[in-house]
Amino acid sequence: MLALLRTHKLLAQRHAFADALQQEKERAQITLESIGDGVITTDVDGAITYMNPAAEALTHWKSARAQGLPLAALFNLLDDNAQPDGFTLIDHIVKGRLSGGSEHSKTIQRLDGSTVSVTLVGAPIRSAGKVTGAVLVLHDMTQERQYIANLSWQATHDALTGLANRREFEFRLEQVLHPAAQQQGGRHALMFLDLDQFKLVNDTCGHAAGDELLRHICALLQSDLREGDTLARLGGDEFGILLENCPAAAAEKIAESLRHTVQSLHLCGRAGRS
Repeated sequence: MLALLRTHKLLAQRHAFADALQQEKERAQITLESIGDGVITTDVDGAITYMNPAAEALTHWKSARAQGLPLAALFNLLDDNAQPDGFTLIDHIVKGRLSGGSEHSKTIQRLDGSTVSVTLVGAPIRSAGKVTGAVLVLHDMTQERQYIANLSWQATHDALTGLANRREFEFRLEQVLHPAAQQQGGRHALMFLDLDQFKLVNDTCGHAAGDELLRHICALLQSDLREGDTLARLGGDEFGILLENCPAAAAEKIAESLRHTVQSLHLCGRAGRS
């Protein structure tokens, strides 16, 4: 009887342990399927054993189809210059020669040629002291990089017109006046332009009309400049123009063309009102 009771108790404990293990596995599965980062696991030979939905979205591969394939069948790792990554990060992780927890910024190129910027964290999976596989976590950096690019653009451009702002204009002017740049020779032209009686437009037609007029004028001025010339809004109705490597005669022609463009617009406005 004691033996039967003990056997029954051991079986009950084993079932309880199995149930707890199953619950933990289901909890981990739900977590992996819910997170926004891509998770890929491989065996010791680098063959894929699991991909969560985020990894499927990143690689454009379904987990069931990718299982058993090497990682290279899904995507290529590129460095910042869009060249094949000479440092085989994934191989090092799978073989246990790279310490886990290190984050690396990479670009992955999918089979259709499209690319996406990611941060990659990899660590070997160990069992009984031996490496049995690897886990890779891929975080899509598209939104973060776009946010950084937007912040950078906003710091150097005028929000209304999209032109370079005063800060960026002064920076470009400093670059041209730097001794190292002057040693290369070349002549440059600097112009300042403001719109006569622009305040009258704001006062009589409203700021919305004034903003629209500014955008229209900026587009016209930009069309008169050469590629590489800088047209910047310094504030209000004041603009700065930097013509790099531009002889004086050519600068005079451009200045006259700009003046004529604005004057013609002004005359057309008068004709329309009359």
